[in-house]
Amino acid sequence: MANPTQEEIRALRSKFFDRTTKPKSFSALMTESSDAKLANLTLANTSPVRGGKSPEVDQDGLPYFSHADCRAPSGEALRLHYCPTFESASHALKYAVGKTKVGLDCEWGVDPYTVADRLELLSKETPKSHMDLLKDCLSVILLSTDEDIFVIHLARFNTEGFNLAQLVPNILATILNSEGIVKVGAEVKGDADLIEQWLDIKVRGLRCAYRIQRILDGFPSGSEARFGGLAGMTKKLFGKAVKDKDENGQRSPWHLRQPLTERQSQYAANDAIIPLRMDDVLCNLMEKAGLDINISVQLETSDLTPSVPSSLPDAKTLRKLDSLEPNAQALFYKLRDRRNLIIKYRKIAPVNIFHVADTTSLINLAKRQPTTSEEMSTMTGVGKGARHEYLYDFVNVIQKHLNVQVEPKPENWKDDAKVRRLAQSAKKKHAG
Repeated sequence: MANPTQEEIRALRSKFFDRTTKPKSFSALMTESSDAKLANLTLANTSPVRGGKSPEVDQDGLPYFSHADCRAPSGEALRLHYCPTFESASHALKYAVGKTKVGLDCEWGVDPYTVADRLELLSKETPKSHMDLLKDCLSVILLSTDEDIFVIHLARFNTEGFNLAQLVPNILATILNSEGIVKVGAEVKGDADLIEQWLDIKVRGLRCAYRIQRILDGFPSGSEARFGGLAGMTKKLFGKAVKDKDENGQRSPWHLRQPLTERQSQYAANDAIIPLRMDDVLCNLMEKAGLDINISVQLETSDLTPSVPSSLPDAKTLRKLDSLEPNAQALFYKLRDRRNLIIKYRKIAPVNIFHVADTTSLINLAKRQPTTSEEMSTMTGVGKGARHEYLYDFVNVIQKHLNVQVEPKPENWKDDAKVRRLAQSAKKKHAG
């Protein structure tokens, strides 16, 4: 896809850039409010590290990747912008005008699929507003260019009523929606789908690092698990480790309406710039291999259409569905929606849909409607996934549908259930 013309870039600049006011640096933005002063002091005070390596190393002796080691084309340190308000994001993103490639990543504090159905039952279940739940599920958008890092903290944006425009400055919408601005990342399609789901913005011009690496490895298709996620790709391409892929960073509560912690701040800055630098390296490797990145790697667009299983339900299964009472059919579609959310956010391939629940399992659940976890766990005609790892996901849908008391899901239920299921399978195999 062709890059924007100079006329298009000039038009974009004139639309968003006030030439009489220079965009504020990260430090200047931090002075706009008293609590913003306290937020991310580590970012505001970051001084570029000379010499290339961070003094810290991981357990394998690898140095940690640090945004402080990165340089702009001018040789200067990258500018860091923490944006806790709509206004600060609008102002800071003026630095991104005219750029044709940005790194993209997202963070959230609450697993999106666990709250999706709560939006319909909002008045019954929680005093939170729709916008608050939305900010729980999409809390931070991270962008980077070759000169800047943007930490857009949506969870702290002030909102009133349900109006998505309160979370999306025009310049951000333009960057995300433009096919002429390539968005790059290890799993950038998943982040783009999340943005489309919660902000209703079609994200275009996506280039996934995994796709490029597969081409370089000579395997255009196949599992992405072997790459080891962002951390694995960072180790492969830079020989460095990613810090805080734990409760202090990746899995920390990004949705809280308070400034980020120091470790969250560092993690966010690294997570923003790594995808961009990764794409730079991969594009260089493609060029050395004599491959044109624009021909070999097709740009993608966010797409919320549910994945279609490799084999559709047969006629017998469809007849069973048609035979359900209207109330049971309504429950079936709720259960199916929950399953689709699970496979989407757990990144389960459509061909492995039976690991969660196939159509026959959902029909049997809708017909027999178990109302307790104990009853659910002993059901026949329902797959192991629905009776073990995802038991509470489905039984809670049934309980809500029937307006009976909802059982809380025990902590670490999925991991414990998987261990129990594997142990039972091993025992049966040994006995046989």
